[in-house]
Amino acid sequence: MFEEAEVPRDLVNLVVPQRGGLVATGERQEPFRLVDGDGVVVTAAAVFFCDLQAAGRPDSTVRSYGL
Repeated sequence: MFEEAEVPRDLVNLVVPQRGGLVATGERQEPFRLVDGDGVVVTAAAVFFCDLQAAGRPDSTVRSYGL
């Protein structure tokens, strides 16, 4: 599992600050928007969400990937 030189990290007490989030827009063309900590849309995610919608995936799929 671990190579001889690797030391496993203890992640039990790791605290990662939450920044940004998934925003429900209520719009049919863009039901969810992923924003960073400054409220700016994450472009790569927006393009991916567009692709999901173009493939006919339901809004719930876009939400799941966004989370």
